[in-house]
Amino acid sequence: MPVLPFVPRSPLVATLVATLVATLTLVGSADPSATAATPAASRLVLSGPRYADAGSTIQVVAVLTSAGSQVSGAQVDLQRHEGAAGYVEVAQGTTDADGRVVLPATTHADPDVVTRFRATFDGDAAHAAAGDAHTVSEPQSSTSLALAAPDTGFVGATVTLGATLRRDDTGRPVADEAVELQRRVNGSWRVLVSRRTDGSGQVRAELPVRPEDADNRVRAVYAGSVWLRPSRTTAHTVEPRRRATVLRIAGPDRVVDETAVTLRLRWRTRGGQPVPGRARIQRRVGGKWRAVERMALGGDGRARLRVAPRDDTRYRAVGRGGRWWEGDTSEVHALDNVPPTAPVDYPAAAPRPRVKLPRQARAVGQGPNATVSKVSDPMWRSMTGRSWHKGCPVGRGELRVVRVNYWGYDGYRYRGEIVVRDDIVGNTVGAFGDLYRARFPVRSMYRVDRFGWSDYLHGGDNYGSMAAGNTSGFNCRGVVGNPGVPSPHSYGRAIDLNTWENPYHSQRGWTPNSWWASRSHPRIAWRSGTHPVVRIMRANGFRWTYGTGDGQHFDG
Repeated sequence: MPVLPFVPRSPLVATLVATLVATLTLVGSADPSATAATPAASRLVLSGPRYADAGSTIQVVAVLTSAGSQVSGAQVDLQRHEGAAGYVEVAQGTTDADGRVVLPATTHADPDVVTRFRATFDGDAAHAAAGDAHTVSEPQSSTSLALAAPDTGFVGATVTLGATLRRDDTGRPVADEAVELQRRVNGSWRVLVSRRTDGSGQVRAELPVRPEDADNRVRAVYAGSVWLRPSRTTAHTVEPRRRATVLRIAGPDRVVDETAVTLRLRWRTRGGQPVPGRARIQRRVGGKWRAVERMALGGDGRARLRVAPRDDTRYRAVGRGGRWWEGDTSEVHALDNVPPTAPVDYPAAAPRPRVKLPRQARAVGQGPNATVSKVSDPMWRSMTGRSWHKGCPVGRGELRVVRVNYWGYDGYRYRGEIVVRDDIVGNTVGAFGDLYRARFPVRSMYRVDRFGWSDYLHGGDNYGSMAAGNTSGFNCRGVVGNPGVPSPHSYGRAIDLNTWENPYHSQRGWTPNSWWASRSHPRIAWRSGTHPVVRIMRANGFRWTYGTGDGQHFDG
């Protein structure tokens, strides 16, 4: 083997020179057949074009260094791999002052064969070495990637992505090449999958669709190879779609007043998948929808709500859109409030009261729940100049207000009030308590001062109270039809009950109407002392003083 021409014969100098001989390595892809036996202090770098046509002549450059310094005057051999024959020398050269030598080389004539070169430096028998291989192949063919991806996808579901790699010069698919499918995450491209193309040049992957557009941008990337140029697709956005849903509210059609029923919510996608969202329960009030409850549906898309409306009510549920579902508004569910007891079966031919009163407040507490109190300052101011005035036989200190629940003609429970003298409070509480328990209705129980002053009666307007069918007690006034005579009501010991259906006969005739004068009703009108209402009043210390001539009147 050749030796460096400048190696001296002196053993000491020879040793120093040998120390400068380095391990020879080449830039390029590693060749499995290459051996690395050069000293660690030596380095041989071979460079040249990576692509060249088959059978063409190229130039490669070898650079020899030792301990970081260029080695000049060294003989470098260039070898080419010849298959089974291994590496065969094809050129020689001597390094210049920069440790550099330019060597001519010819690539294989067969374009399908990759040409591999290596450079070797033989310092002496002890330091013979060969560098790594440098590969030269045919010029790279350009490639194209086609990305197949849907334009939309349901959030939370997966969509299929596909990429096909082809050579541009032939249009044929390229198999067994690594292609990445990438998605954009927080502003950076991340690898979704990295797979080798199949026989049709394709790679497939499943993309979980996320709620935001920016998180569903995808592309395909091919890094290239020795023969093929890299390529990539433009970014494609899979637009996230939320699933259409159906929200339903169901339950009974009726609810008995002062009781509760359960409304049931069920929320599903159109495909039947439960929606674990949040919904507002709204109620129609005054022509507007108002929220009465906010609730979360469970994982099964169901929820329950107890409601106790006091009137006919319309409900609906409004569901908010979520991560993967669209919002929805249910159809309206009508819930009719029905009375706890049967309404009065009022004769169709019977006249109705001429004066209309607003419905009184609903009942408070259980049963009749009667309470007794003194006349308050606001109440006394309302009574003075109407149902009480100077010269009345009783004063404020002797009067009491009885508040009690009663059954209305419509079957609902209400709370009314009546002013009576303190010494018949017990009788009054007992009588109205028994009427309540027996479910005998009262049309209304407003204080008579509500109807204002009557010049004719010189007291509260009892004509107005009767025309409304109102039940009342104390009223410092004259007798109807004979206003110069004080009425028993002036003393606070008399009660007029259901005045419209139980008229009074005076010098003016029947008041407030004559239709009911000869007619009875099992619940609200009495023409005999055997009627249950008369019996209850008598049992509590009241006299039906005038009988059918003044059916409404009871004295305590």
